[in-house]
Amino acid sequence: MAFKYIERVPAGAAYLLSPITVDSAGNVAGIIVDSDDDNLKFYDRTAGLVRVVSTGVLDSITPTAAFALTALQSGIDVFLNAAAGFAITLPLPAAGLRYRFTTAAAFATTNFTVVTNGGANLFQGGADVNSTEVLAAAQDSINFVATAETIGDYIELWSDGTSWFITGRGAQAGSITFTVT
Repeated sequence: MAFKYIERVPAGAAYLLSPITVDSAGNVAGIIVDSDDDNLKFYDRTAGLVRVVSTGVLDSITPTAAFALTALQSGIDVFLNAAAGFAITLPLPAAGLRYRFTTAAAFATTNFTVVTNGGANLFQGGADVNSTEVLAAAQDSINFVATAETIGDYIELWSDGTSWFITGRGAQAGSITFTVT
């Protein structure tokens, strides 16, 4: 893996950074950095827009339907803000990948779930749920439970390349659970 760093990109300028290689399913060969409107935009040279980073703000998304995260979205905050929950699938574990999931609104009809790729039992760690440590030991589903959620409940995940490690907080009893599907 090789990386280059740009300290400052003037507004309206575009730079091709080479060599930047990632692969092993990350598939980035070279990245074009473009800035306009005070945003840095990172483009995979072959696959279009990868992600946009606004100055001083972490990347975030508020999904509206089930989807799969990619390794290129590592570091992203996922805000759970829909009337009905759905499944969000993690990429395969890779050292250094990180994600944060936060309840941003009540979702009274269906749980939000965060699941491992392929159903592998890779979750380790736990969360403080209503002042009780709820452990995840070799499980594959994190459940943000409908009707027990509180805005601000969260889970953070990071990987060592083999497992997904968990920490988090749920305000009400039963608001976050871990299961094997």
